Amino acid sequence: WQASGPLPGRLNTALNEGAQSVSADGNRLFFVGCNRMEGKGSCDIYTAIRREDGSWSQAVNMGDSINTANWETQPSISPDGRTLYFIRGAKRDPKSSDLWYSTLHSNGYWTRARRMPSMVNSPGRESSPFIHFDNQTLYFSSDGRVGMGSLDFFVTRKQKDGSWSEPQNLGFPINGPGEEVGLVISADGSTAYYSSDMEGGYGSLDLYTFEMPREYRPVAS
Repeated sequence: WQASGPLPGRLNTALNEGAQSVSADGNRLFFVGCNRMEGKGSCDIYTAIRREDGSWSQAVNMGDSINTANWETQPSISPDGRTLYFIRGAKRDPKSSDLWYSTLHSNGYWTRARRMPSMVNSPGRESSPFIHFDNQTLYFSSDGRVGMGSLDFFVTRKQKDGSWSEPQNLGFPINGPGEEVGLVISADGSTAYYSSDMEGGYGSLDLYTFEMPREYRPVAS
């Protein structure tokens, strides 16, 4: 891998930016900015457009439909660009965070965000959603279900009637006694990348990769 560097354009500030999601065409970026003057809460979701020269436009706050006085973070945009999944946590208790979503109207405005159903959300903490390119398979972390450790990976699939299946734990050895977060799956569904604080790493959270077991892979196109 080449050395990392800041994204060109006007995205980064002296404050905290992170948790980015890029549209399938590579031209729209969704990310989190914290404690900005125009922000609605502690952390908000912003969007920016990629210019022809490869730089990014000025970031725009996604507004009241998505951002609140609470904590919004970890966006994941669907491959068709029409549904944004993200995490919202209570301002006073971020450990009770849930999965939310908003859809894009034909008029260009995003609908007021709705909490995903209780079939997906638990009484505990949900984290780091990732909607795959099949637009049906959603991966996320949770500590509110029976698991191997603090935050485990789960997968749920969107059914034909719009409901979601009972989340499945991805099991050992993918999930361990610590935290597993930030799962991202390749377009063909075979390779996964994620962060974990498992023993033997370089620091608190390190990057890892594994071959996704076939039973947990997204729907084949």
